[in-house]
Amino acid sequence: MNSFFYLTFLVSLFYSGSALALSCSDIVTDDYRLRDATYICNDTLVVPEGVTLQSRSSEPDRRGQIVAGVSFPSNSPLILLQRDSSLKNVIVNGAFRPRILVQVRPDTKNSMVINRDGFENDVYGMQITNNLIINAYNGSRNYPLPQMNGDQRIDLAGIYIKAAGSRGLVKRINIANNVIKNIGFKSSGSNQGKAHPSEWPARAHAIWMRGVLEVHIRGNTLSHTLGGGVNFGGCRDVVVEENIIRHTGLARLYDVNADYVSDGITAYKNRSSIYGWIYSYRRPERFVIVGNEVTNSHNNGIHVSGNSLIIEDNIVRGQRYRGIYYGHWNEGGRITEDPMNNTSFKNNDSTQGFSSRSGYTAPFFVRRPPSGARRLSISNNHVID
Repeated sequence: MNSFFYLTFLVSLFYSGSALALSCSDIVTDDYRLRDATYICNDTLVVPEGVTLQSRSSEPDRRGQIVAGVSFPSNSPLILLQRDSSLKNVIVNGAFRPRILVQVRPDTKNSMVINRDGFENDVYGMQITNNLIINAYNGSRNYPLPQMNGDQRIDLAGIYIKAAGSRGLVKRINIANNVIKNIGFKSSGSNQGKAHPSEWPARAHAIWMRGVLEVHIRGNTLSHTLGGGVNFGGCRDVVVEENIIRHTGLARLYDVNADYVSDGITAYKNRSSIYGWIYSYRRPERFVIVGNEVTNSHNNGIHVSGNSLIIEDNIVRGQRYRGIYYGHWNEGGRITEDPMNNTSFKNNDSTQGFSSRSGYTAPFFVRRPPSGARRLSISNNHVID
């Protein structure tokens, strides 16, 4: 047995208990239907248009597993989904090597506009369901630092979805019943945490979206991220419901003044000029955050801004600062109920015992956007110390 196959054999035993170790090319041979085996990938696995990457067995303990190999390039996503492709019932294990585990993005080779409602490079119709997505890069010494971007931070994500501006939209995405864990942070075993934290600041979220339309995020369990749980900006028509989100913002364990977006659920700049092109797209400006349980956020529990927001029936506990924070840090003063603009705050309750830091003791804190809030409902939420 040569050294490569011996190594993959050992890796498969370590990660899945299966003695069957295969290469990434075997996924194509298997028609993207994974056996009860470990597939070692040393480069990005591209899922072609219209293809579903899935396990043959529906049993959780017999799912196929895709693992980043020892030579996987840290700046590449482990899995790249193309138009109308899906990822179902698969274990995606970055082994703390790639900084992005699953990515959705348009093909930007051709920028010809078809019509007002879309571009020929649009990506749509993805289903990302029933997967275990774990272990993005955490700074281990035995793996090189990813290349820094312009502001000297490293971007990490379990699922990363970003449109390409006028070169392609991303729309109609369903993300449901996944477990996403350990994004920039190792939660168990030896060498826990963020390795060598002073060497690399990071923005690291379980689900990270920019410029995306018509997204449904439901029933996921997200935990142990340096940054946030669900983070979206420049988006329209987003529903985040019935998710369990725990232990976010862990970068603050290493730097209490870290300015990373580190809330359990973060949604602002959805009308900013950065993504102004998406605002003219003919879809409703609608954001629904309902029935989520957000626990142990090292910043705010839920932090959002914009119009047409519904925040209802959420349970938020153990946050460092505010349970629910409406508005952005540099926006105007507090707002009150305004029937003319359909803003309401009803039946919210909390137990006290928040951080004593000045200005951060209110469980619910609302700021007024420059143009005033419209179509805002915050009701039946429960914030617990």
